[in-house]
Amino acid sequence: MSIKKSLRLSIILLASLPLVFLTLLMYSSTRSKYLDLAKQSAEGVATSYADGFHTRLEVQVAESEGLARTLAIQNLLLESKNGISLGSSSSYYDMVMQTLNEAVFNFEGNITYYLYDIHGYFIATTSTDISTMVDWQEYMNISVDQIKDTQIMSASNINKNSRSIEVLTPVIVKDQIIGLIRANISSEYF
Repeated sequence: MSIKKSLRLSIILLASLPLVFLTLLMYSSTRSKYLDLAKQSAEGVATSYADGFHTRLEVQVAESEGLARTLAIQNLLLESKNGISLGSSSSYYDMVMQTLNEAVFNFEGNITYYLYDIHGYFIATTSTDISTMVDWQEYMNISVDQIKDTQIMSASNINKNSRSIEVLTPVIVKDQIIGLIRANISSEYF
């Protein structure tokens, strides 16, 4: 190789080295900035979804607690507790079902309500699935009277849908637990 060709090649290499280094530096800088932005964006989206999930769950807790204070539900459970009438034979049953069905409608059918008396016996539901119309104590290892305040748990043994959340709210009259409202919230609600 002649000196002339060698010199040209050396000049071209020396001239292109800063360009190569600059390209690598820009790539590295751009990549790290992009990754930082992507991480911040993902964190923001996750935080927004978590806040939305928490808010929707709190709405359902408030709804369940409001239902537990409904006079028709309290009267139906008091009649059951006192042995006056059971479930659909009560004069309050239709009012309770209307109240529960309106709540289901408000949440676009993504929630199913179940009502149990103090002994864990099934009283009413908004579900049409007969397999979920079972007594509390058949599936749960905690009695109704042990649930002192609203609790949130993953899908119970009663509901075969593992993609749901349960909100358990005791129905209390004169500081005595007389029953339980179980709200089964499907994942579509969130």
